[in-house]
Amino acid sequence: MTTQASIFRDLHTSAQPLVLFNAWDAGSAAAIADSGARAIATSSWAVAEASGYRDGEQLPFDRLVDSTRRITASVSLPVSVDAETGYGTTGEAVAANVLTLVREGAAGINLEDRDRSGSGLASIQDAAGRIAAIRSTLQAQGLDVFINARCDVFFTSGPDTATSETGRLKEAVQRAQAYLAAGADGIFLPGLSDPALVAQAAQAIPAPLNVMVRSPDAIASLREAGVRRISFGPAPYIAAMDALRGAARDAFAA
Repeated sequence: MTTQASIFRDLHTSAQPLVLFNAWDAGSAAAIADSGARAIATSSWAVAEASGYRDGEQLPFDRLVDSTRRITASVSLPVSVDAETGYGTTGEAVAANVLTLVREGAAGINLEDRDRSGSGLASIQDAAGRIAAIRSTLQAQGLDVFINARCDVFFTSGPDTATSETGRLKEAVQRAQAYLAAGADGIFLPGLSDPALVAQAAQAIPAPLNVMVRSPDAIASLREAGVRRISFGPAPYIAAMDALRGAARDAFAA
């Protein structure tokens, strides 16, 4: 049976990397879809900012659910929702929240391995446990979602991460293997930008690798490095707000 989740999963194995120009509401999702996108992904930072909240699960979960409902209704493409750490303190709570998002039409999710209760990263066991709980819960309901496991070793400077870039990559690969074993479909390494390390990560991780960029100029080199998914995070929202400020200033100065 072909579902939005299976379509989205297949996009990670096509000849060209999946490029996701991140949306923040139904209007931006529709505009991106009209521009030739193959799928839509949200940025938690942008969704929160557009609603008057800060990132880091400050946006109430019911607002995230409403945003998901509106975005999936506005486009016919698969939609991946940035769920941060899943808005729950246990694997069961996270799984229940993801189930809600899937029932609202989410074909994919991003799930961070950040420690929700403090700084730094969650333990590998806890982060993998969230993923396993999601996969088990969805399978029990006959549902599917592409789990893009976000590993923040290149975003976090706490004592639980190595100081060198190569050391961080080693930890990222170790975490990626655990997350994939737990049921993840892809691995997201935001903050990883060195081309040599990107290529090493793509070689070492047996799943689609997602890297975040700010400019389309980086896409060609990432394609050569073996990256299968390229996203822009909050950059589209920031650019849109900068353009809006500039247009408003011009209007007020006229």
